[in-house]
Amino acid sequence: IEFSSSMANNRSVLEVARTLMHELIHADMYRALNTTMPSGQDLDFRDTYNAYNSQVFRASAQHNTMADLYLGQMYNALRAIHQKLLPQDYNYVSQNGTINLRYFYQALAWQGLTNEGVETERWNSMPAGTQETLLEALSEHREALTKTCRDN
Repeated sequence: IEFSSSMANNRSVLEVARTLMHELIHADMYRALNTTMPSGQDLDFRDTYNAYNSQVFRASAQHNTMADLYLGQMYNALRAIHQKLLPQDYNYVSQNGTINLRYFYQALAWQGLTNEGVETERWNSMPAGTQETLLEALSEHREALTKTCRDN
């Protein structure tokens, strides 16, 4: 995994955590695709991956598979990181829990799967208005996030 520290310096701690999760999922996908002794989960993953890989989609098979299999886990991890590891940041952004950040965490999990004109099939098949709701939540809260790991 290559990680750009210069790009990380321009992002919030929560965005860096999301990027790290995204890249770790890519690494695990590579492992699952190339292991000589696959587990049941590896085989389930391979079925999903191969279904996308055999089609002609603009987005990569890995990104489509990530959208189908890992978005919920990324959402839960981002929420937990924010609330448990960055409580001051969470309290500031959520106004001490009075603002529900569900759509913000969902939008953040989607980052890397919706950019540069290679949206995933799942993103493109969302009900009308859902993309806008997610993008608005991201825009509304992203700038309020802390850029440092200190959270005293």
